[in-house]
Amino acid sequence: MRNESSTSGSVLLVGASRGLGYGVAVEFLRRGWDVTGTVRGHGQTQLHELVEEHAGRLAIESLDIIDRLQIQALRGRLADRCFDVLFVSAGTGDQNQDQTIEEV
Repeated sequence: MRNESSTSGSVLLVGASRGLGYGVAVEFLRRGWDVTGTVRGHGQTQLHELVEEHAGRLAIESLDIIDRLQIQALRGRLADRCFDVLFVSAGTGDQNQDQTIEEV
């Protein structure tokens, strides 16, 4: 991340509804960045609670990262946007300790 004295930018956060992704979204917003965060499904999440506080700087998109059609649809919806940062924290794992991140 840029230091706090630098200018802001635009970030796409995949998996921003909770946990690490949510924390990263909060930090980017605190630093003045425009954030587009994805959430799985259409229910309310922690991220939705930030929309009013950061009006015009936070957009929420629905995306299930394992669904290729949803990825293609998101690409279409964001085709006119340019992002300075892509941060992906979405994903799942299992108990297989020998599994690589690519396999997850």
